[in-house]
Amino acid sequence: MTTPRTRSRAGRHRHRLLLLVPYLWSVAAIPLVNSVHAAPLGVPLLLWWALAGVVVTTGCLGVVWRLDRAREVTGR
Repeated sequence: MTTPRTRSRAGRHRHRLLLLVPYLWSVAAIPLVNSVHAAPLGVPLLLWWALAGVVVTTGCLGVVWRLDRAREVTGR
């Protein structure tokens, strides 16, 4: 049985689930993207996908960092 304190602690860190996005971007989607043989601007799609993954990962880390800092400042 979960107590209210346990529930609030788990809810406090729910935003950290965003950290799964870069993992899923790399591990789950790469086989799908690798099967596409498009080459925008003469560069393989897999390379574009990896480059976009860097941007997505940076964004996710930035959002989680800001939310952690905001919660630290407010003391929640």
